[in-house]
Amino acid sequence: MSDIIVGAPGEDIGPLVDSGRVYLFSGATGARLRTLETPDAYQEDESLFGYDVADAGDTNGDGAPDLIVGAISHGPTDVDNGRAFVLSATTGQMLRTTTTVDPGQTFNGYGRTVSGAGDLDGDGHDEFVVAEDSFTYLYDGATGALIRLLDLPGDPPGTSFGATAFARLDDLTGDGVGELAAATGGHTYTFDLTTGAAVHVALNPTPSNFENRPQQLAAVGDADGDGVTDFSRGVPFARVQPDQSRLGALYIYSGATGALLLDVLPPTSEGRAFGAAVAAVGDLDGDGAADVLATVPFPFDAPRVVALSGATGAVLGEIVSPFEPETGVIDVVTLRPADGGPAGAIVAVSWSGRYAAETQSRRRVLVYRFGGTVDALPAPAVPALALSVAPSPSAGAARAVVAVSSPGHVRVAVVDALGRTVAVAHDGALGAGSHDLRLGGSLPAGVYAVVAESGGGRAVARWVVVP
Repeated sequence: MSDIIVGAPGEDIGPLVDSGRVYLFSGATGARLRTLETPDAYQEDESLFGYDVADAGDTNGDGAPDLIVGAISHGPTDVDNGRAFVLSATTGQMLRTTTTVDPGQTFNGYGRTVSGAGDLDGDGHDEFVVAEDSFTYLYDGATGALIRLLDLPGDPPGTSFGATAFARLDDLTGDGVGELAAATGGHTYTFDLTTGAAVHVALNPTPSNFENRPQQLAAVGDADGDGVTDFSRGVPFARVQPDQSRLGALYIYSGATGALLLDVLPPTSEGRAFGAAVAAVGDLDGDGAADVLATVPFPFDAPRVVALSGATGAVLGEIVSPFEPETGVIDVVTLRPADGGPAGAIVAVSWSGRYAAETQSRRRVLVYRFGGTVDALPAPAVPALALSVAPSPSAGAARAVVAVSSPGHVRVAVVDALGRTVAVAHDGALGAGSHDLRLGGSLPAGVYAVVAESGGGRAVARWVVVP
């Protein structure tokens, strides 16, 4: 079963706000396999490391998979031109880092969309692609050198475009290398990466006024029976309504020709931003056609993931948010596709929300068996450790509230901007429940991280001390 990569671009690392992390979890057990942060030499505030994450393939030829991570706001203050990192999923080691060809360009979103590209030259190293607002880059996996910018048909060489999503497709040109579908604000172009030529274009029948908003592509398998992998595209900002809300849209295209196979409407009249995330799911209903998953993020009181027939667009099933109202569905991926039999598929859904017993919303990934019925595997549990600090900023002492789900040893420390522990608020046993701890008021003005650690996990809160 596939493992799960989760980007958390808004996480703080000590005093570094929104620096970001990436987590790798076992798809079989849910165990955390690795936590990845921006390499030390590149750590900074607000880099948003983990904005996009993808399987990079094997870029260094060691036989193990690597990851590619986008950090769209990385860079000097008031520039924030973005950066991408290729990291070993096995060791966490940084293998490669790339950035825009125009470092003077500001806020251009480099790393907003990333993907592996396969081994184009047969050297045993997989290539990778990175997009920003204005360009889409193809890199050599062995050296990190830029191979080319991808250009739209008819555009002058080097003018390029900024892809909003990628999907890996079958080999259509006979060169032994799979093609790459790249979405723009308008249409979706399938490229032969060996030459850079566009193989075909899939037209968007409902162009959006939000061309640079995130859009989703997924290779879904063979939906039309021609033996070629097809793909779906979600356009969550399509179909503007009189109240200016957007229904969204989901399209399924022929991987062979780019022809539109299905235009699927939102499954409920209240649904909005349909298609904000899409994923393959295999053949759920046993009709021989590949089916597709799509999210319906709104309304907030009932976001859901729906399974749709790849042959007809009919709803085959759904997963509704298990959380309190004002929740959200962020993404969905398939860990084990269905094969048309009774086993169904195993899918992972990223939610943001809270259970009735909790006071704060959290981001969680829940794993489901999606078949004739939908059941969570395992039943979701309340987080083992939570932390908050107030007041912040404070001119004197503050309070740290630590909540633990079961008794155990907990250490709560204050860490300065250099990573040094400057105070320890607690280091010993705590019972289950919430505990109010005093943070001393003798520290100099500055930004600190309050770090709580136990056998059940780790939680970090920001504390600002003012004169």
